[in-house]
Amino acid sequence: MEIIRWDQEFSVGIEGIDKQHQSLFDAINDFYSNINRKGSHESLMLLLNKLKDYSVYHFQTEEQLMQRYSFPGYASHKKQHDSFIDKINDIEQRIKTGKLVISIEVTNFLKEWLVNHILKTDKSYSAFLQSRGVH
Repeated sequence: MEIIRWDQEFSVGIEGIDKQHQSLFDAINDFYSNINRKGSHESLMLLLNKLKDYSVYHFQTEEQLMQRYSFPGYASHKKQHDSFIDKINDIEQRIKTGKLVISIEVTNFLKEWLVNHILKTDKSYSAFLQSRGVH
């Protein structure tokens, strides 16, 4: 079951980044499917950790490219990445302390953040990096 589907609208024109974005979509869909199947709390936490870890890896990839080619929007872009990881850490902590139940709302937050980030923020570096030969 999918809550989010990759299509060309999300492409930033850089193959490696597009593949990583597709993997993030897959991770969100796995999390969503597990919620719908009423997966165990432990399996949901593992999937959330996997999503966070892959996000960190992906963000590092983007940030390294932006730094290598002196992308002028690097600092604000990195702040968004850091904010997302902080939010995931907060969600994890709230779940562990019983202040938040893993739900479709968590999945919707993940989905909405990723969609908005790709379509607005990531698209802003796309042309810049492509003009410097990154494909």
